[in-house]
This record gives sequence, structure tokens and C-alpha cells, in this order.
Amino acid sequence: GSYVLGQTQTTHDALLFGANEARVFLSPDAQALAPEATNAEFTRQTLTFGYEHKELLSQDGLIATTTLNGWKEWYGSAPLANIGSLAVDLTAPLMPRVQGFGHLSLTRNVRLDSSLTSSTVATFSGGWGQLLKNGDGLRVEASAIRTISDDIGTDNGALGLSLNWNHAQPVAGTIWGAGLSARQSHWALSPYDPTGRQDLELVAQISAEFSVVSIYGFSPVLNISYATNTSNIDLYDSRTFGVGVSIRSRF
Repeated sequence: GSYVLGQTQTTHDALLFGANEARVFLSPDAQALAPEATNAEFTRQTLTFGYEHKELLSQDGLIATTTLNGWKEWYGSAPLANIGSLAVDLTAPLMPRVQGFGHLSLTRNVRLDSSLTSSTVATFSGGWGQLLKNGDGLRVEASAIRTISDDIGTDNGALGLSLNWNHAQPVAGTIWGAGLSARQSHWALSPYDPTGRQDLELVAQISAEFSVVSIYGFSPVLNISYATNTSNIDLYDSRTFGVGVSIRSRF
């Protein structure tokens, strides 16, 4: 959520806040491998608080947004990390119905469970969004991420590409969206392979916003995702199916 502190014709300032909880349900096969494990051990909770300043830089529509955020994370009810980030986003119209965007951020992650895995993450991404004639929205984004850490399992570099689509008109009171993404990651060092570690993660997701339901201006959103990770080290191969529920402002 957000709380507007003030705005003019060219600026907008707001406080940001949020809370999230992600739960994991072990499959029968996973439970058989770890019979003493419980679902609650893998619960992840996050509280966020931040400040956002948005400013119109030129009359042709160039907008800069500066965001300062702080997170507190828990994992299995135990404190996991304190995180702070500074991000700058730029958006500008490229042509009718097409908008370009760029993102640059620096994030410091201080791990409370193991100080060795603390990290500094630099992210750069950019792409464009397009409004189709029927009102549907498309978004294409490429990213480069560098994670610096004293832990060889955390220090890595990654390149990503994503495509997202949002349907403009509700179907039976539901607004649909879908996305595909790929991420190639490389760790220079690995205790399991002298050549390091290379992963390829593929993610497909679908979202359904139930716009027919509105409670104080908010509607529930169902998110379903399926992800696969293929690594040169079999230990990191995985398949993940996720279901989540969130709320979205209708304002």
C-alpha cells in the first residue's frame, strides 16, 4: 500500500508499506525424504516500509522515480534478514502506445542467520511496454544482476528476459494476466564442480484479478506459477508449483 504525503503538477511523494507471507506445502515425496520436517519450517514472512519520490522531468513525458525501501524478513518464524535498497526508475514515451523504461538499483542484504551470506546486489534492467489496439498490455524486459558476497554459493551473476501480458477487459468478472521468464545464472566457484555452477530457470505464471469483488476498493488476485531450474549440478535441479493470493487496489 501507499500513503500520499504530497503532490504538485510535476512531483509526487508517498510512503510505502506492505506485508507478505509465503507458505510451502511439502509433497508426499518431499515429506518421505524428510519425515521430521513441517510446512511451518518453510514459511517466509516480510514487512516492508519505504519512501517514493516521482517527478516529471520534461514535457515530453520523461518521469523519474526514486525509491528507498527497507525490509525485515523471517523464515520459519526466525529472523532471516534486514534489507535496504535504493532504486531509480525512468519511463518515457517512445511512440504512440509504446513506453520505454529503465531501472537501476542497489540492495544491501544483511543476513541474520549467517553473516557470511550477506550480499550487495546491483541490478540494471530495461525494456518497453506496449498498449495493443484492443487495450491489452504487453511488457518486455531484459535484466542484468550482479550479486557480491563472501559466500561462494551467493556470489553470482545473472541475465534475464521476461514477457508479460495483461488482458484489458474482464472476462466473467475476472482480469487475466500471464507471463514467461528465463534467467541464466553463473557462479564462478562451487564446492561441487571445479568449473563452477550454471543454472537456467524458466517460469510461467498466470494471474486472475477478481474485479467483480471489491472490498473497500481492493480486489483479490489469484497467482499461479510453475518454475523449473536446470543446473549442471544435479543438486540444484528443481520443479516448483506455486499458488498465492494477494490484493490489488482498484483506485
